[in-house]
Amino acid sequence: MLVRGTLIPLLDKKYAQYGTGGTLPTITAPTLSLTVIDDDSIKLSWNTTDTDHKYYSIQKSTDGVIFSDYDTSPISTIQYTVTNLDPETEYWFRIKSVGQLQTSDWSNEPSATTSAVVLVSPDVLNTSSNKLRITIGSFIT
Repeated sequence: MLVRGTLIPLLDKKYAQYGTGGTLPTITAPTLSLTVIDDDSIKLSWNTTDTDHKYYSIQKSTDGVIFSDYDTSPISTIQYTVTNLDPETEYWFRIKSVGQLQTSDWSNEPSATTSAVVLVSPDVLNTSSNKLRITIGSFIT
């Protein structure tokens, strides 16, 4: 269908009314929060009141300026764990809802820093007292 010089695909009957120049419903941007899991994992959690979309698009950055596509997540998901990250590195994330005919704006862009790697010597377990001794950053000798 040609509308005002633009080809508009009518992909779903519920959108047919918009093919004649109507206004599409707005898709609200999700609100994103991050939780550091360990030295190579960060959990993304978001909330949205919007149900008029197909999936979420996730982007990642190491400088908070340049974002690259990371993955997509199904509509039924509101959490996603990013793995294989570098230890002690700050990461920024953002997501958006992707609908059939439009997308939301990008979410907020929170950052989180993965934790440090904990090095543990094989002799840290003192079997006589059943206590665990950990030194961060060096081996116990």
